[in-house]
Amino acid sequence: MLVLVSAWQVSEYRQNSMRAAALLARTEERWSEAEALAVSCLESRPSDSEMMLVLGEALEHLGSPADALDTYRRISAGSHSRNAATLAIASLFMRQGRLSDAETELQSLRAPTSQSPEVHGLWGTLLSLSGRQWEANLPLHRSLKGSGNHLATLISLANPAEMPAPPEAVFAQMLRVRDPLALLGGAKIASSVGRKDQATSLLREALSRSPELLEAQLLLATLLVEAGDEASFLQCFNLLPEAAWQHPAYWLLLATRAESATDSGAAIRCYWETLRRSPDYDRATYQLGQLLAAEQRGDEAQQFSDRARKLSELTEHSAKLYDRKGSAAEIASCARLTLELGRLPECRAWCELLPDEARPTVVREIDTQVRKLLREDTPALLPEADLAKRFDLSSYPLPDLTSRRMDPSHTRSGHPASSSDILFLDEAAALGLQFTYFNGEISASPGRRMFEYTGGGVAAFDYDLDGWCDLYFTQGTTWPPDTADSQFLDALFRNVAGIRMCEVSHLAGIHDAGFGQGVAAGDFDNDGFPDLYVANIDGNRLYKNQGDGTFLDMTSRSGLARYSHWTTSCLLADLDGDSLPDVYDVTYLTGDEIYTRVCQGDDTILASCPPSLFPAAVDHVYQNQGDGTFIEMTREWGFDAPNGDGLGIVAADFDESQTISLFIANDGRPNFFFAPQKLPDGKLAWQELGLVSGLAYDEAGAALACMGVAAGDPNNDGRVDLFVTNFYNESNSLYINLGARTFSDRARTMRLRDPSWSLLGFGTQFIDADHDGLEDLILVNGHVDDFSYKQIPYKMRPQFFHNIAHSFQERFADEIGDFFHLPRLGRGVARIDWNRDGLDDLAISHIGDPAALLTNKSPQPGRGLRIQLVATNSSRDAIGTRVTVQAGQKHLTRQLTAGDGYQASNQRLLDFGLGNDTGEITVDIHWISGSTQSFTLKNPTQPLIAVEGNQQLLQITVESH
Repeated sequence: MLVLVSAWQVSEYRQNSMRAAALLARTEERWSEAEALAVSCLESRPSDSEMMLVLGEALEHLGSPADALDTYRRISAGSHSRNAATLAIASLFMRQGRLSDAETELQSLRAPTSQSPEVHGLWGTLLSLSGRQWEANLPLHRSLKGSGNHLATLISLANPAEMPAPPEAVFAQMLRVRDPLALLGGAKIASSVGRKDQATSLLREALSRSPELLEAQLLLATLLVEAGDEASFLQCFNLLPEAAWQHPAYWLLLATRAESATDSGAAIRCYWETLRRSPDYDRATYQLGQLLAAEQRGDEAQQFSDRARKLSELTEHSAKLYDRKGSAAEIASCARLTLELGRLPECRAWCELLPDEARPTVVREIDTQVRKLLREDTPALLPEADLAKRFDLSSYPLPDLTSRRMDPSHTRSGHPASSSDILFLDEAAALGLQFTYFNGEISASPGRRMFEYTGGGVAAFDYDLDGWCDLYFTQGTTWPPDTADSQFLDALFRNVAGIRMCEVSHLAGIHDAGFGQGVAAGDFDNDGFPDLYVANIDGNRLYKNQGDGTFLDMTSRSGLARYSHWTTSCLLADLDGDSLPDVYDVTYLTGDEIYTRVCQGDDTILASCPPSLFPAAVDHVYQNQGDGTFIEMTREWGFDAPNGDGLGIVAADFDESQTISLFIANDGRPNFFFAPQKLPDGKLAWQELGLVSGLAYDEAGAALACMGVAAGDPNNDGRVDLFVTNFYNESNSLYINLGARTFSDRARTMRLRDPSWSLLGFGTQFIDADHDGLEDLILVNGHVDDFSYKQIPYKMRPQFFHNIAHSFQERFADEIGDFFHLPRLGRGVARIDWNRDGLDDLAISHIGDPAALLTNKSPQPGRGLRIQLVATNSSRDAIGTRVTVQAGQKHLTRQLTAGDGYQASNQRLLDFGLGNDTGEITVDIHWISGSTQSFTLKNPTQPLIAVEGNQQLLQITVESH
């Protein structure tokens, strides 16, 4: 039978074949072929809207976005592909940084297309790119109802307060086109990484183009609060529309302002109002837990703190998925956490990321459980999980917006603050102090082994009691260490009458060839002569000061020689109140690989490994038996907390209980806070309270890579506060002591959050450089590996922050001395008044560069009072004793602490800056034993010694040379 095929049928067959080939080429991303086939199809059928979509997409990928846009525009309004073209145009505009144009396109969509999961996903992406994360959460949740892989959406929802960083190419386009929404998005990113000046500039430009941008107005007002610019803040705040009340950022900025003004009640109310609008805002949840704890509202505080911990864990696990592009264990954790948080739709979506055959048992169980609970109308957050609805905190007052904070450009005395009154000079070389820490680095081997970046410590102590403070530096060595080595040894420098520093290690009987880390000076046997406890990677050393200028190695006979863990920082302090100083070892990592392993990054370059790849070592504590021996009490006293890779430590009486608590700075894991508890038998044991105290995490409830610690009272409220240095691209933390063993991270409100964002901090100390009664802050920086090929500095400059009316302002080298201009690998920092001029100086250890002796040369400091403490009813060192000084309008409290931060031991001398006050001075001493003494002074000019029970203060005399 003869079949006749018409020319029309042949043509139709060829057309359909080309269309199918074009669609297949698009699916397989063969864009040149897709373009050619689509063009051929359109020659015969110019109105084929599906081929126009193929052609437009191909032109985009081939680098012709303008032609692609023209092609999409050709699709007629009545075509069934018109909505698809609109979505394509919106996506193209987003990739070009034209966010306002993209928003206009999406707004033109009509139902039902506008309510599809795909469109919700695009809306979520657009709002996120433009920094409107709160608005993005609703469409992102709705997009979960669609099919496909929702990993990116879930990661964004896991941290609802922060804007996800866009691809670099998109971010560059956003800044190039200067679209108002793109400028807002760029400002949000710049603000999140500490570039506040850039963020402020971008916001002002965005508002000049689009004054009604509420998110831009709120972010600008927040930056002005954090900068302490009250006048500009009020001007900006008064322009906010009434609708701002409904935005969580409005209440968050008021909470920030209330905390800056130390108005805890208003801060509680504002954080609660924030959570009423954004129930899982991590920072508000965490801060509310801490503030309620300080208000003694224990049950409510615990629930907010527990939820904040889960939110932090969710963020942490989801971020790892972003880096690793998938991990069943991390997905399981995210599914569990979203279930516990009452976020059932997210939980189901996390489970569905894994195919049935690849789901671990725990995910199967979670999926079964959530299927039983989930309904079509189940909200994104179950009502019973919304703490802001469960707890009514409306009784707390709203902030008083009519009050004005003090202008931070002026000190409390009313005189303009000036950095010209502060000056430092490195005099190490001139005094003969020549010491360089060697980290065991193999120059021919790329990357860093773990022990090559921790560096060495320094102790300031008067070992020969001649009135001139001496210095001890720990030294690294080759690996493995050679005990017979004579090249790399610790060094003891005797201060010869403030004229020179003379190295006397051999004469004094010091021969430590171990791989040195931290060091603690303290009188472990209470004989009046300060001893030394030296931390090493390969076994610590205990040196007894024999009182004749020499030391005796007591390590073996003390019983401490049997322990050989990697100790970073250490301390000598009487922990159990028996008048005998005990030993605490802060330990880092464990396992054989920590001494050999070097890791490879995503760029295939060898570098040091993240600490999380190795098991964290448990800290160790040893009780002083009073006969020169020590026994381990780690478990008995409750210090065997797991998952602590510690680097820094401070011991103090944080709550005026006449007992010692300890803060441990952990590297990438939650910090520890060990507080003593009295047992039924009257003895003490310590409980780890890092989470409930507010010291475990930063202000948003995230664990940071913490290094050094400074203890002081920068806000002069009489309590010991803590400043903690953190990793590169992380904020440093300032934990303000709220009382009742509760702390709040106020680095943001005291202007310490951003200046160190692009630096990596180690050693740090509070120091009243100009004796105005306000403690300033110094920290040294330096990376752990050389990433200079990524434009990340390796050696870094140190920093000095001037405390002006309880708000910090960074001072630079051209103001306070050239030392702050020199990039180095700074590590240990100890306070010392080596020249006895009444001003604190600083001894600083560097990796690979000479140690510094930074002399305070401030030309016109205020009057000062310096007191040394000698206890008789407790350990002679008097750790935990606090002294309060009243002079005119100044009311200052300082406490003698131990540990002293990062691998350091400070001179045991309390320093009080009295400014220009010349009147009578009242001194109240609260000894750690519980006894108190009061003294009235006229005009002391020399350091004083307070001996517990002695009715007179003694003047420190100086031995002549």
